[in-house]
Amino acid sequence: NVRVVPVAIHLGDSQGSFDPFNFDGAAPLLALVNFNGEYPAGKINRMTPWPYAQNTPNNQTYVKNFTLGDPVRLGLAMNSTLSGNTVNLDVNVKFFENYNNLKLVVYVLENNLIYPQKNSTPFYGGLSLIPEFEHDHVVRTTFTDILGDVIPSSETSDGKTYTRNFTVAVPSNFANIANMEFVAFVVGSDNK
Repeated sequence: NVRVVPVAIHLGDSQGSFDPFNFDGAAPLLALVNFNGEYPAGKINRMTPWPYAQNTPNNQTYVKNFTLGDPVRLGLAMNSTLSGNTVNLDVNVKFFENYNNLKLVVYVLENNLIYPQKNSTPFYGGLSLIPEFEHDHVVRTTFTDILGDVIPSSETSDGKTYTRNFTVAVPSNFANIANMEFVAFVVGSDNK
């Protein structure tokens, strides 16, 4: 059973269309992944193009193939609380092997954002504009650098747990705090 964690980063298209969910901090990530401006686009493990993003988004075999091979020997857990307008998020990474050159990335996402969506696919009846499209897993901000914050090498050895706490005000661009979710992941020197 494969668990996929989707993350949607909205960008204005080449015609400069307005999108209220655009994420202005994406430039370093776009440069890293060599984004060519073709929409829609998909990446797997951040760095590998998903050739099926435009025509068969339900093709799961391609994604499942990334789960084959040697397992990663670390675990990640999060705990969040909301007090008034303040988020308190603890991220814990437990290592079961020695690692070097790792970074922690934490995104804050929002779901159930309703807004028209341009459509360049044959899906949704081929409509060129889907009037009330539900946008989910949309990056609204990051608690770390978008490319990740360095995890000290002294914290990444077998048996250690690296803990990072974020106490941050709820971003002002949120439509509904109840639709907030967090994604945390660890990347290696290859940015995967």
